[in-house]
Amino acid sequence: ANTQLMETNQEDGAGVELRENYEKEDADLGPGIYTKKVFHIDKRFPPWLRMIAPKSGSSLEEQAQNSYPVTRTSLTLPMF
Repeated sequence: ANTQLMETNQEDGAGVELRENYEKEDADLGPGIYTKKVFHIDKRFPPWLRMIAPKSGSSLEEQAQNSYPVTRTSLTLPMF
């Protein structure tokens, strides 16, 4: 899978990593585009929270199937 980094020029190091992006046939939704993104959000936390939060909790994963006009999206925190 191709990996791209978007918004890499942000001063605080936060950004979005596009891990997967391809055409996929979904059993319920039909043909569409599947994407998997990882949002690096640890730099958005206040300093006191970064000190006590585990590093694995500093990202948010999004998986989406866009089969126009319907989109299915799920968001997860990898540490849970």
